Amino acid sequence: MRRHRRFPLLSLLVVLAVGAGIGYMTFLDVDVPAQAWNQVRASLGGLAESLQLISRSLADVTFEDVAPAQDPTPLLVNEDNPLPEDYVPQDLVLMREYCDEDVVYIKGSEIEGNREAVDKLMEMLRAAIADGLGDWQISAGYRSVAYQQQLWDNRVYEYRQQGLSASEAQSATARYVAVPGSSEHHTGLAFDVTVPGESFPLTEQSKWLAEHCWDYGFIIRYTEEKEDITGISAEPWHVRYVGQPHARIMRDENWCLEEYIASLTTP
Repeated sequence: MRRHRRFPLLSLLVVLAVGAGIGYMTFLDVDVPAQAWNQVRASLGGLAESLQLISRSLADVTFEDVAPAQDPTPLLVNEDNPLPEDYVPQDLVLMREYCDEDVVYIKGSEIEGNREAVDKLMEMLRAAIADGLGDWQISAGYRSVAYQQQLWDNRVYEYRQQGLSASEAQSATARYVAVPGSSEHHTGLAFDVTVPGESFPLTEQSKWLAEHCWDYGFIIRYTEEKEDITGISAEPWHVRYVGQPHARIMRDENWCLEEYIASLTTP
């Protein structure tokens, strides 16, 4: 179920901040998350000033103000922060050809993902197998805005066929399908991780993923605890690659991505 809550669009300022000054932190073992967080914030502030955006409300900063640079991993995408229709993530790989089939089954032949994110995903799943948990499946990866529009239109049509009005059908669809342009799957950094033939939330794999995904730069993007903030019902199968130190900070601070992005501009 989707709810509506507005957060400032800071996605690309964070992207540029990472590229401008903290990319090296990805490769460090950050023992003090607060220190890493302060460096992220400092980089963001310096970047904003250099772009002459410091005097503007960050809530007014749009995608067009800046362009995705070196590190797109902290990109915030939701209903309040949609991507442009022509946005295409870089360095996508065809997962069925790229991934080891002994590690994970790729459900769709055309499923793609960002190369770095897929590499970390495979590293994570190999670790899970080493812990005795296999049978992993990827059910979804990158989706274009056009494909998301198709999913949206199909669901609206189904509800209209059931007798709902146009507005009722749109509202019903929004509970389960992201508005085109606002889906995390547009980034190429989000994956639906499942177990064939099983209800994923009830599996041991789900528990392992929730406990260990942070170590590999992933977060469980939509949790029950944060539904009022994300506006989306819990999806324990939906992992999002944000990289380090971002994942570690969010884990230690118990933040969702919206809270993390908002914290970067809190005085």
